[in-house]
Amino acid sequence: MFLGYNGTTYELLVSFCNFLSYTVVGVTCIYKAPQVYAVVSSGSSLGIAIPSLTLEFTSYTIETGYQYGMGYPLDTYFETTLMWAQDVILFWVVLENRKMLNLRLAPYIAFYAFLGAFLMNRCFPDVVMYAFILSTTPIICSSKIVQLWKLLTTQQPGSLSALTWGLLSYLAGARVLTAIVITGDIPMFFNNFFATFLDIWLCCAIIYYNRKKRARRRS
Repeated sequence: MFLGYNGTTYELLVSFCNFLSYTVVGVTCIYKAPQVYAVVSSGSSLGIAIPSLTLEFTSYTIETGYQYGMGYPLDTYFETTLMWAQDVILFWVVLENRKMLNLRLAPYIAFYAFLGAFLMNRCFPDVVMYAFILSTTPIICSSKIVQLWKLLTTQQPGSLSALTWGLLSYLAGARVLTAIVITGDIPMFFNNFFATFLDIWLCCAIIYYNRKKRARRRS
């Protein structure tokens, strides 16, 4: 226990965290839907940083492949699998919108398939597998920083969905609390803490620039 709670208070906190965990699974099932809908309905993927999406997709691929390859039960990484699946859909929609789905992607898709297969079949030595999973924290944080930097420099949210980033902040924030109360996992606490901070910043920035854009239109 990270904070040393005991007795009734701790039991209540654990019950609350268990409730949060159920809501996290539910939110994970649909958190990218607003972003996909925004791109499809507007016919534009303006504002979405492809490098950010690529880094996020890479992180989820490594996490899913690693945990499958290590033989972990599916329920321990089901959330990540759902995130990966939704990134596949969003990636497809964005690339299709930008007319980037062509044969030039074939080498990248082949490399991705080989890497995923090697991870899932545990073809790498364990030390390499561990190196892969340790890389996911800087990769996922970098993806958020890249998207935030693009938004702050262009001040053009385009089709970025504030709801998706708001849901992401909820997911990471819930895991901050479970790390404090239940697992006491300090690395996961800091990982999710920084993720929550960046997700909230992105959500607020999208809302701010959208309101600023609407104000300019009225004037």
